[in-house]
Amino acid sequence: MTSSTTTPSSSSQSEETNEVDTKNLSAAQVKEWVASIWIKRKNIDPYNDPDFEIELETRDDGLLYATVELTTQQIDTLDSFRISSDGFLEESGYFQSMPDKGWIVVSKKYLDTSLVNKEEQASSSTEGNTASDHERADMIRDIMENNQELDADVLASIPDEEILAANAGNATNSQIAQTAENLIRLYPDLRP
Repeated sequence: MTSSTTTPSSSSQSEETNEVDTKNLSAAQVKEWVASIWIKRKNIDPYNDPDFEIELETRDDGLLYATVELTTQQIDTLDSFRISSDGFLEESGYFQSMPDKGWIVVSKKYLDTSLVNKEEQASSSTEGNTASDHERADMIRDIMENNQELDADVLASIPDEEILAANAGNATNSQIAQTAENLIRLYPDLRP
């Protein structure tokens, strides 16, 4: 056996991924590509798990966007991806806790996850979503404090579940304003 030999499954997968035109993917292929990132990072398959949904939309810039949604709660967007004009899969920096980065290339070839690191769990809890729920709630708190000028101390006192349940989305100003309204209705002290 030579050192250049690979197992048949990885060899055929790599041949398949090299042949795929990432600028001309089917809806299923886009969803599988997005899911491959989540599977490596979070060990969750949003394409085949009924608790998640991947929605596709071509926007005014002509690029195809894919958002990962939770189907079991009223949380709009858990993650956002797009296929760049170069055919690369990019992820919104916002969902990688790097909002100043814009869009970050996470895969240059179809189903290639070599640029993706596994998500580190902040606790040893057996419930895998604890850290990510808290991180999402904290991102919403930061947006509400900085964008809507809501009281940071009151925001910090609101449980993560309530912050997430009140979230109407963070992609547009109207969604952010709606989230603020939802929270203020429950916690009038949020307005300084």
